[in-house]
Amino acid sequence: MWKFGILGRDFLYKLWGIQANGDELWTTSPDGVEIGRFGRAEKVINVIDVRQSYPQQIVYDCLRKLGYKKEARNSTHLGYEVVVLSNAAAAELGVEVDAQETGTQAMSGRKGLGVKGDDLIDTLVKRLSEKVNKKENANVLAAAAIRYFMSRISTGKMIVFDFDEALRTTGDTGIYCEYAHARACSILKKAEFEASCISGTCSRSALKLPNTITLPEENLIKKIDEFGSVLKKAGKELSPAPLAHYAFELATVFTDFYETPDPDAEQQIPFIKIEDPILRNYRLTLVDIFRQVMANCLDALGITPLERI
Repeated sequence: MWKFGILGRDFLYKLWGIQANGDELWTTSPDGVEIGRFGRAEKVINVIDVRQSYPQQIVYDCLRKLGYKKEARNSTHLGYEVVVLSNAAAAELGVEVDAQETGTQAMSGRKGLGVKGDDLIDTLVKRLSEKVNKKENANVLAAAAIRYFMSRISTGKMIVFDFDEALRTTGDTGIYCEYAHARACSILKKAEFEASCISGTCSRSALKLPNTITLPEENLIKKIDEFGSVLKKAGKELSPAPLAHYAFELATVFTDFYETPDPDAEQQIPFIKIEDPILRNYRLTLVDIFRQVMANCLDALGITPLERI
């Protein structure tokens, strides 16, 4: 009832902190102040695991019994399966299990068996610190690895977290997507791509196309064009999984385009060394557009896109 603003009472609030993007985070507090903008929702999505499905339905039925039929209709239980650790991951985090044995370890608050999110991130940062140029990037990659790993699995499936799988630099991982974005940034920087919209000196509408379009170019263009519909699907399904799958597919077709732009040629010429100005500008523009779309997709997943790793 408080969430819909029909309780007739409110909490007091105080500023908890500032997010990286500058947005404020607030928390309830007995010594806080009146705000007036919280608890006024038109639609409520309760993100609670699937084991709470029955209690959630009771809550919505209670709203109907109280006469709040509209609020009951606008209440959604977004149930998700629980997160468990592989034996190897649990052992690395201090749980007494045999890391060599296959299996999983379920976490339970009542039993006191669990892993703090900070400990999980710290372990990933420690692993990544030797592979990046600065610690800040290790923190970003650690968060990316966890967020992507959790996001790629649909809410109805159990998540088995494993360090080795989450930290792979190839395959369906957040780090692989980060590397693809950083590679695009590196290409544009080395090419000093001043003719692109990065510098605002030209319009993509004036872009001249080469005489022929190769299959890797076509595949990349088609995949880029899918972003809008994928974003809409993720919102409709209340799930980040479509975005995670799309980010991996986009990174894959970009890698194919970058490594083999001319499948029928005996030698692949790096984009920055292409002599034909139309072809060079065209391919670098594709790199630029990929960079932007991948950054948008990662941002939608709550992942900070890195320009350099």
